[in-house]
Amino acid sequence: MMKGLGTLFNIATVLIGGSAGLLMGSRLPKKINQAVLSVMGLVTVVVGIQMALTTTNILIMIFSLVIGTVIGELINIEASVNKIGQKLESKFSKTKDGRFTRAFVATSLLFCVGPMTILGSLQDGLTGNYNLLATKSILDGFAAMMFAAAMGVGVLFSALTVLVIQGGLTLFSGSLSGLMTQAVIAEITGVGGVMVVSIGLGIVGIKKFNTANMLPALAIAPIILLIVNLYLGN
Repeated sequence: MMKGLGTLFNIATVLIGGSAGLLMGSRLPKKINQAVLSVMGLVTVVVGIQMALTTTNILIMIFSLVIGTVIGELINIEASVNKIGQKLESKFSKTKDGRFTRAFVATSLLFCVGPMTILGSLQDGLTGNYNLLATKSILDGFAAMMFAAAMGVGVLFSALTVLVIQGGLTLFSGSLSGLMTQAVIAEITGVGGVMVVSIGLGIVGIKKFNTANMLPALAIAPIILLIVNLYLGN
């Protein structure tokens, strides 16, 4: 099988689902759009909680998120991601109210921090088997449709993030495969779950988090796990 097809399929489903959502959203009253957005936000929280519960050591999650967030705040990843969204918004969006950027950032993170992104990309890159990414693609396509209906065209541009993140993981899968043990994936998934919860809470308007500034935690978790295994023998 040709490597990378899974990512291309995922990009296609996000674009197709998002386009369908735009058409659907333009025909729905604003009240319905807001109701759909609230429901998707709640579902996002539930998915994040399920992911967070995969951690086997809550202390690893806590320290990873604290250290990772401090690093993220110091280099201000959120500002950089928002700047990308704002540049895209200035070129491709008729409205300049920040809605495009919020949609782009939220769905970019949502589509790229889950375990299926990591496992699917590694599987695709190492064997050319993209079955897992195909499953993820269908889920992402449906989510893109719902989010685009409520949040607008910014959702479609999250396909660029899928290309960069999933494509990068697939490209470098050979060097990453030995590091991605089940224990490492469990901790990364747990940390990613907390990030997904923060996205969901932001979508429903409960609390806006700088979720992108938490991204270094995904890299910190395996390091802390390695240290724990070395010194505690777990």
